[in-house]
Amino acid sequence: MVFKKRKIEEEEEHETDTKYTPGKHPRTQASLPRVDYESPLDPENELFLEEWNIPKINNYISYMLDTLIETHKNLVKDFIKLPSRKFHPQYYYKIEKPISINEIKSRDYETNDGNLAFLLDVELIAKNCVSYNEEDTLIVKNSEQVVNLIEAEVLKTKNMNRNYLLNDSLKKRATKYLDLLLDCTDKDIEEAFNRPTKGVDSKMKICEPFREMVNKDDLPEYYEIIQNPISLDVIATNITIGKYKQLYDFITDVQLVFLNARVYNDVNTLIYQDATRILHYFNYLINNKLFAELQDATERGELNLELDPVGYEHMINEPSSNTNSLNLLDNDDMGETDNLEGLGNGYNRSIMSEDFLLGPMNDRNESNNNEDEEDDAEAKVPKYNIIKSLQKDVISNQYTMAKKPFEIIKQIEIFSTLRSFKQAVDPLPGSKPSTNPDWFQYIFKGNQMSQNENMYSLSLQPIHTQVTIAADTTKSGIKISLVLNRMLVKSRKMIINERNLMHLQSEVKPDLSGLVGEREEFDIRLSEGLNMLELRCIDTAQSQEEVVKLWINIFA
Repeated sequence: MVFKKRKIEEEEEHETDTKYTPGKHPRTQASLPRVDYESPLDPENELFLEEWNIPKINNYISYMLDTLIETHKNLVKDFIKLPSRKFHPQYYYKIEKPISINEIKSRDYETNDGNLAFLLDVELIAKNCVSYNEEDTLIVKNSEQVVNLIEAEVLKTKNMNRNYLLNDSLKKRATKYLDLLLDCTDKDIEEAFNRPTKGVDSKMKICEPFREMVNKDDLPEYYEIIQNPISLDVIATNITIGKYKQLYDFITDVQLVFLNARVYNDVNTLIYQDATRILHYFNYLINNKLFAELQDATERGELNLELDPVGYEHMINEPSSNTNSLNLLDNDDMGETDNLEGLGNGYNRSIMSEDFLLGPMNDRNESNNNEDEEDDAEAKVPKYNIIKSLQKDVISNQYTMAKKPFEIIKQIEIFSTLRSFKQAVDPLPGSKPSTNPDWFQYIFKGNQMSQNENMYSLSLQPIHTQVTIAADTTKSGIKISLVLNRMLVKSRKMIINERNLMHLQSEVKPDLSGLVGEREEFDIRLSEGLNMLELRCIDTAQSQEEVVKLWINIFA
């Protein structure tokens, strides 16, 4: 029984192993792939080939994106807000035009080329993600699925005047064109686009790999990546059982089959190329064959087509003034981001509808039209009083703390490793001294620090990832410890003691919480980005403690 239990536990652990881990995976090479800001990801996409217009597009975009955030939180959570400038400063050095869903919602697309600008901004989410992260990572795959999801919703709205309710007659025609797709060959596709067919295969049905769902046992990682898996056989069943309410529910699901294949597979694989060709062929059948057939049948009175009576109107209503879209983000699972990071970043196309000091734009326009009347009117009290807001708040004495200089800490030093110092002051024979500042030293005096002033921040170059922290105390018997990014660091004395104990094969283990002495030195290695250090000195005899916190930022 014991062995059986162990086997079950091992199987469970094996099942939880995942190939793709969430989060950012920055590229290691110095130069990133170039981002094309002007060209669409798929030039054959209907949204870029045709001219179209959505009334009140700003309201529609806000409604549509809020709905997607609510229904697909796990998929879109990494793209709702911009990366934190505090935790990912290197992102803004590498990405020229950062973009997020909140950025898109804050922009004005009610312009002549607003539709195109909106679509390019949406696709920029994936372009930036692919440029910054390693290609075969979960966050890159998710960014492509987010773009596909948004463009599918826009496609439905663009075609709202022909997104008919799927009645029995329309179901038969949808099934007919799905069967045409299932039976298509390479020759059928080439003939549809008036391309040469000499030597092209006319027997093998190229949709066979897309008919059934992917086997979880054969490709378990497929379901780690693809959030909305589907197949052509599943779509055929959905038509039969009446799952699709409108025509474009069916159309976007068929497109999703091939878009999923493009997300999962590499661009150079045959199945990726087949998925692209079949997708374009399906769009050709729908736009050039199905809708022409529907129009002809309607004119002859053979078919009665109906639209959704609610349709698009509920999407363009003015948003409620007491609705806060950021409430959708109040979730611990949404990742480490900063609400303020997603608002602005200096790339908005238009000013906001309201000015913080002057009030709504409408009020200002009315005031300009009635200047003569306002000359005689009484001056109104300003809505926001800047002078009052700048006054210093009165703080109760119970929340203040008397400044008391440190008594235990004599000084703290932060400097480069000893090897870097020797190379700087005593270069090797025959070599020239370095002209770059590859050695540094910071000294913090204890008598200039207190419990009120014990936090400091530094910025270092990437060559300074290996540093030494030294702490001197005013008396002996002080317990000194250092924590780096929530991990306890061993001092040089601790490491030496450990080696001696191992040499003597002693069973006594050293105390890693700190070592007693007048000076302790810690050799640490900093990581790229922000590092947090906490140096703690404790006088156990006097029950006294002094803490210094340091934030060291290593730029990429």
